Amino acid sequence: MFVNFNTPTLIQSRTDLVPDIDVNSLSVTVNIGFDGTIATDVEVILRLNSFDLSSLIKSTIEDKVNSQLATSATFGQGNLALQIQTFFIRLMQLGVNARIQAFNTNGESLLVTYFLDTQPALPSHTAQRPGASGPLDKAR
Repeated sequence: MFVNFNTPTLIQSRTDLVPDIDVNSLSVTVNIGFDGTIATDVEVILRLNSFDLSSLIKSTIEDKVNSQLATSATFGQGNLALQIQTFFIRLMQLGVNARIQAFNTNGESLLVTYFLDTQPALPSHTAQRPGASGPLDKAR
């Protein structure tokens, strides 16, 4: 019997005996920061024939999840940060010219610091007709 965790590590039991495999808990948490950083945390309690394999399985799962996320363009840090910022710009109805500068929290509230890109005012050039007294002079 083979138990494969999709890694090069295989756990092989003896075929003449029934293995005693205890998986008490398995929890995989992926935390994504507002800056697009990803942190994986695995909590597992696993024993095979009374041998504790929890730390081996924990590190293997974390490594595999992190390597899969690192090779994905969708989960790149810059792309995730942009998606999070776009979400908050839409949620807060800031408009297309808004840019998120920072996210801060005091543990209870989230403060989003943003600014609005403004187009520089174009100088108005008012052409006058020859002989006109001013820009508001109407054509005769």
